Amino acid sequence: MPIQFVWDKSYSVGHALLDSQHQGMFERANALKEDLTEKQVRKIVMELYRYTREHFKEEEKMMQETGYPKRKDHIRLHNELITRLNDVSNQPFDSREAIWVFKKFVYDWLTEHILYQDKDYFQFRQNRKF
Repeated sequence: MPIQFVWDKSYSVGHALLDSQHQGMFERANALKEDLTEKQVRKIVMELYRYTREHFKEEEKMMQETGYPKRKDHIRLHNELITRLNDVSNQPFDSREAIWVFKKFVYDWLTEHILYQDKDYFQFRQNRKF
């Protein structure tokens, strides 16, 4: 069964730039279709990787500026994803199943991270009136 990233209000953290970036991550992940060639998949994975790194830089900068007390733990989670993306990008994408497994990993990580980790930060930020 294909995995489709569908943005809805529950993913909004209440910050226009970061919500837009999260939506961009959804769009890039949705570009991973199970019938693409390995070369096409690798190109999309690298684009998702680069986009994700830029997003993390922006988010981490905001956390530092606001004095978010869980910043180091949050950055650790970001680094773990980047490491995982590096590891996965070296594996073959030579079957529909391999693409599906990667997409499922991205979907699970991204939705959980936004709903719990990012929302926690933005709740802190809102309480501090930034």
